[in-house]
Amino acid sequence: MIIIKGVIMFREDLIVGKAGERVALDYVRVFLPDAEIVDGYEPKGDIFIPPDKWIEVKADLRSNETGKLVVETHFQGRMSGLKTTKSYRWIFYTGTHLIVTSPQLIKEVIQKGRYVPARLHFEETDINRLGYFLNKKDIEETAIAIQPLNKEGLYDIKTKT
Repeated sequence: MIIIKGVIMFREDLIVGKAGERVALDYVRVFLPDAEIVDGYEPKGDIFIPPDKWIEVKADLRSNETGKLVVETHFQGRMSGLKTTKSYRWIFYTGTHLIVTSPQLIKEVIQKGRYVPARLHFEETDINRLGYFLNKKDIEETAIAIQPLNKEGLYDIKTKT
């Protein structure tokens, strides 16, 4: 039963993640029209900007309730996420905003806030992950941009900041 629940939760997370990538792409294309979502797993990032730049997109709808953004660093005992990213930008999709930052700025927030790694355990899975629960306000204070989304959680050119 737990495995089935985990699979369902993973599928829901994947759907939200893909939606977040699409919203982020709409926003990025205003500035970089050649940007494209990469299908399937690509360790360099989710959005490719020719000739060689990448953007990582992380959906975190729970951050609106918890005030925390999750940043993974290890998955099943291997470095991942922030530890391995090749992306020059990192966009958090919260359902209400896009928060544009960079891996370097996230690392600075971690260092300045003296955050310590935590086991990222979610009830629906037994997957072994490590990372940080960062205060959303700390990320927002150092953000490159914060873009409000419309009430459907979509980017609307009319709300461009």
